[in-house]
Amino acid sequence: MSMRCIVLRGVAKEVEDAVNALLEEGGLRVVQLGQSESDNQITLTLIIEELGRLQ
Repeated sequence: MSMRCIVLRGVAKEVEDAVNALLEEGGLRVVQLGQSESDNQITLTLIIEELGRLQ
């Protein structure tokens, strides 16, 4: 298992689509999430854990 940080920035719909695509990959667990907003832009910082695959 490894951890990584992903930062997504854009208008809300773009960020939502990017998060959905990321989570649909499977094998990931969100450990922490941070959010900030500026004008019409949103920034999400995700710390995720990549789960090992069952064999």
